Amino acid sequence: MALMTAIVYAFFTMRGPHGVPAYLKSARRSRNGRAERALARENQLKREYIERLGENQAEQEIEIRRR
Repeated sequence: MALMTAIVYAFFTMRGPHGVPAYLKSARRSRNGRAERALARENQLKREYIERLGENQAEQEIEIRRR
């Protein structure tokens, strides 16, 4: 009887608002946040590179030859 009570308690606890669904939602938000920060960093690096190309004729020539 005690084991059955423990199983029922665990089942309802894990299905509740602070159980598995909440954990999965938090993990998904965390992954999305990391992906957004990585994309923002990549965009910033590309903007800086474009600015350098606009200011430096020699670097423009190197990029043109590379492509």
